[in-house]
Amino acid sequence: MNTLLRDMLPDAPEFSENERDAISTLAFSCPYTHGNAVYKARVLYARFAPPAHYDELVICNSQGVIKTAFKLDDLIYTLNNTTKKNAWNLEDDLVKLYPNPTHQNLTIEGDNLKTIRITDLLGREVFRTELQAKQVVIKLNCLYYTLGVYLYTIHTINDTKSGKLLIE
Repeated sequence: MNTLLRDMLPDAPEFSENERDAISTLAFSCPYTHGNAVYKARVLYARFAPPAHYDELVICNSQGVIKTAFKLDDLIYTLNNTTKKNAWNLEDDLVKLYPNPTHQNLTIEGDNLKTIRITDLLGREVFRTELQAKQVVIKLNCLYYTLGVYLYTIHTINDTKSGKLLIE
């Protein structure tokens, strides 16, 4: 496939050494953390490098993103037994996200919240809101979301918290 892509772009300009380094670094990054830019970099990488094999499991695991093959029941058991604490302090701001896992309604409440973002595991944004109130309580109806694992990022005035959310 890389050879085909290289042949499709015969008139594309050459890359500088710094650009090649940046493209190479991104091409061999974990797509779960760096998103679609990884796949775009792989197309560009094919312009100046021999065909490469990208084993995302190895790449992601080597970068501290643990990806394994597992059954959904195992994941639910793991999340149920590791997400008992649903409130945390971000600097001076108290944030609560519950219940996790959730079936229908998710409640997010906290002080000094700026942004709440939820994405699926492919990095597609399914929910985002910008906030300006001092105290916030958000009820999010998850009934129509696809069952599975999502990632959330909550920004407050002082800090940021990220984690996993299970919708079952």
